[in-house]
Amino acid sequence: MQSNIPMLWVTSGVHLTPENPKSALINGFVRTLRNEMVTANISLLDLSSKSSKEIAAQISSLVKSIMAKPVEDSTGKITRKALPDWEFCEYQGLRYVPRVILDKETSAKYTLQGDHKTQMEPYRQSQKDLGLVCSRRGMLSSLVFEDRELTGLNLPTDHVELCPDVFGLSPEDVATALDITPFAKLGIACSGIIKRVGSTVEDFAIGDRIFTLAPNEFRNRLSIPAAACSKIPADIDPIVCPQTIS
Repeated sequence: MQSNIPMLWVTSGVHLTPENPKSALINGFVRTLRNEMVTANISLLDLSSKSSKEIAAQISSLVKSIMAKPVEDSTGKITRKALPDWEFCEYQGLRYVPRVILDKETSAKYTLQGDHKTQMEPYRQSQKDLGLVCSRRGMLSSLVFEDRELTGLNLPTDHVELCPDVFGLSPEDVATALDITPFAKLGIACSGIIKRVGSTVEDFAIGDRIFTLAPNEFRNRLSIPAAACSKIPADIDPIVCPQTIS
């Protein structure tokens, strides 16, 4: 290993015919070794054939490949070995290579496109409707508060305007952010203080601390039907309500 001498470690029944899974331990060991020792030139071959003739042919062919002269740069420094792969698997006479390749379509799906600059701003802003969005579903790093257009200052007569300060995180929110479920909105439960009440609302007043269930609640202001709200008793911690429901 210290002299960059090529080595071939042969196993049987590890990959496509997993009869000896414990033998796969060498794969992890060799991968770690190659990361820690740049001179380690070890290749792995897993055999599925039972025929001694086929086994001999596979080993002989691979040994010739890994023993080929390494590629050198203009200064004579070895830049890579002649064979670009390290791990091989034989099945029914064919040699397979486990290789990571770039899937451009999938990569584009989970890559932020364009200019996505973010900036720090106060959460509580009377002139902005900030809502949490996952701009690229499947990427938690794309979770940001988006400045949405205000729907107007006119509050429906049967609604209350809530300033949320506690949110409940549900499994549905996590699944949405990870692009596991088709739900498009985040948030289902929150609690906060009422800032305004509609003209026909009788059960609530400004300053009441309430709890509510409604979709898309990761926002700094909410206009919701009073019928969907419930007062939080004085002896109950407002942090508990959203988490209990979620």
